[in-house]
Amino acid sequence: MPFTVASAPERLPLISLHFRPLAGNEDAPAMLRLLERGGAITFDGPHGDVYVVGPTAAPLTIIAGGTGISQAAAIVEHLTHTDQQRSVQVSWSVADAADRYWDDELIAETTTHEWLHYERLVDPAVGVNAMVHAIESGARHVQGDVILAGGPGFVYAVLDAIEATGAPVTPRADALSYAPRR
Repeated sequence: MPFTVASAPERLPLISLHFRPLAGNEDAPAMLRLLERGGAITFDGPHGDVYVVGPTAAPLTIIAGGTGISQAAAIVEHLTHTDQQRSVQVSWSVADAADRYWDDELIAETTTHEWLHYERLVDPAVGVNAMVHAIESGARHVQGDVILAGGPGFVYAVLDAIEATGAPVTPRADALSYAPRR
């Protein structure tokens, strides 16, 4: 079962892991039972190659889709332990407003750290992903160091939208490594 680390290295040896138990995933019921039981969990990872060592030298844009917000949360938490000065824009796109499970935490961080800005988008019932639409329509300009966090479908749709704008950025995303386009 894939997890995403949602806490900064500064919190070790404790960590927060996020996962989404999707219907049809054979591992989800077993994982839920394990979490209910409590105790130590041994796991292998992390396996992503996208990370941030703060403070950042340039503005940072993190575009997250769905549970990709967990990677953004870990980066933001890490930056709170540094002398971060550059702007950090976190944009979270979800399919349904009820999916914003980390909303309160991000809003709280923006009130504490003036360098942090948070935008939340919800997909329309029909049509293109809200983040893709915001980029394509020019309502969202992507700049600085760009990290895309989320599943391969989301990452590639946002990457295509950014590339279509001609923005002089080279987004990074774990999905580009573990799910390369053929």
